[in-house]
Amino acid sequence: MDEWEDYGTAEANSGRDRLSELPDSLILSILSLLDMRDVVRTSIFSKRWRNLWSTIPCLEFIEQTPSTISRVLSQWKCPKILKFRLSFRNFTEGLSIDVDSWLLFAIEKQVGELFLDFFNNVHVYSLPQSLYSCSSITKLTLEDCTLRIEENVQWNQLKILKLGYLNRLSGDAMNQILLGAPRLEELVLEYILYDDIGENENFNIRSTSLKMLTIRVDHDSHWPKTAVLRIWAPNLLTFSIDAIIYCTYLLDVPSLTHAILDLSYDGDIATRFELFKHVFRGIRLVEKVELLSNWFLEDIISVEDLPIAICYSLVSAKMTFPSPSLLHLKTFEATCSMCDPSIIPAIGILLENAPVLEKMVIRLKRHKSDPKTFTLVREAVLSMPRSSPTAQVIISLVLI
Repeated sequence: MDEWEDYGTAEANSGRDRLSELPDSLILSILSLLDMRDVVRTSIFSKRWRNLWSTIPCLEFIEQTPSTISRVLSQWKCPKILKFRLSFRNFTEGLSIDVDSWLLFAIEKQVGELFLDFFNNVHVYSLPQSLYSCSSITKLTLEDCTLRIEENVQWNQLKILKLGYLNRLSGDAMNQILLGAPRLEELVLEYILYDDIGENENFNIRSTSLKMLTIRVDHDSHWPKTAVLRIWAPNLLTFSIDAIIYCTYLLDVPSLTHAILDLSYDGDIATRFELFKHVFRGIRLVEKVELLSNWFLEDIISVEDLPIAICYSLVSAKMTFPSPSLLHLKTFEATCSMCDPSIIPAIGILLENAPVLEKMVIRLKRHKSDPKTFTLVREAVLSMPRSSPTAQVIISLVLI
């Protein structure tokens, strides 16, 4: 410790500025990690630092005033923007013109990664048409804004797209986006507004480049029962869904290896199993499945009723589950309520139809310990027939 203290004192006494001795490229990398206010403040360090901040390739404006953003952009000298972010929690319609001009600046600078976050603004801001023809974007995140696509989308370099709380994300808009993003590898749809999905509408996700797909919605919202979600993605590797969608069809996903399913629905057992079955029709080649559940039915199903529910669920599973077997499934993990019998048919299906299954992990959630219920569920699962003689089944109780 003394040695380092002496070293630091010697450096201070010598008047050396070791930070300024670093190459510009390294200093710019450091500045890119700082808040924009702090970046601008570095101009007071020395003559060398006076204009250095204006050449950083990453611009992030989080809760900053319009005048500050405009002033920074007017002095910015870098020929290309690698990353550009705008974030407002109290966005008002009067800011739309300013945001349009800032986005145009980023587009003209061939922006690579673009993040627009307008939290809780009730979709006041409508994206300008110039954004849809920005072919330099490789990563795009849009939250709490409105889509109005009037011309063809030209996101030729786009690889990652995250859309959250968007207005007017209809099936037609999704088609236009995917047609205009031929290199898209990861798509995240969070909290889709079901008002945008009409009755009898086909919401299709069709992409030959897509490798990761995540769909997440508010559990208080419901996809129209007559609307259909169809997925064609021959190179899709990972699929995650956390939604109540009655008709979900994975029509062409031969490369899928990992599926994360949270098909929350608080209705009857038969309907819940139908949701599960629809998704499972398309993942027969998957190697790992994670089944999550937010169904808590402790007030509906008593411990005494549980064996009856288990018997009913198993009969339903054997009668309706599609064949052929899950030939590639090796790992299955499930987290669910201990008193949710809809998980039982899923477990029975997997054990009977997964000949190469290696490991099954079941985590049962309950607000308080209930040894009797846990024992009933555990015995029911462990007594199920298995097509894989080496399958290891682990059942644990998780208190919440």
